[in-house]
Amino acid sequence: MTAIPIPIDSRRREQRDAIEHQTSGHVVAVAGSDIVTELDGRHVSARRAATCLLQPNVGDEVWVARLGDGRTYVLSILERSDTSSAELSIEGDISLEAPSGRLRMVASEGLEMVSPSAISITTRRFELVASGARLLVAGALETVAERFVEQAKRAYRTIDDIEQVRVGQLDMSAKDTLRMHAKNALITAMSLVKVDGKQIHMG
Repeated sequence: MTAIPIPIDSRRREQRDAIEHQTSGHVVAVAGSDIVTELDGRHVSARRAATCLLQPNVGDEVWVARLGDGRTYVLSILERSDTSSAELSIEGDISLEAPSGRLRMVASEGLEMVSPSAISITTRRFELVASGARLLVAGALETVAERFVEQAKRAYRTIDDIEQVRVGQLDMSAKDTLRMHAKNALITAMSLVKVDGKQIHMG
């Protein structure tokens, strides 16, 4: 069998990318993308490998690899110094996909979604089930829908300034009592105003 010669550049690249040494160590400092790890009594600056999604913290025991060209990477976290919280950190856009299944997120204490820019939800059907709800809006809230239905046992709304309702047809029905009160009240119609009842009291 004739040996295929390997180009010199390929050999250099293989030597450069080859793992020269692997060992475990403890994180002593984290400064941006630099992770300072204590290895064999020395402090070595390393970077988090792309496959290490968990952000290392000070005190964590990590598995470190040094390449032939001197680059050092934290490959994984072996043991956390503090298991009360963890941070998954990835640079750039992230996409979680389940092409043939469902994606479910479960948390016993709470679930938060935070974005300084925008949060968008696109779906054919949206369902929200909660024993209580609170909505805080700092700027503006806009809702656009072909059909909108609300159902509640009690509803309270307070508006400090102005409320405007513009509809093609307005139908208001109360089972017991309909009450409208204002300092000044004005009712106008282009064609007809009709008041009907068994008793009508004015004044």
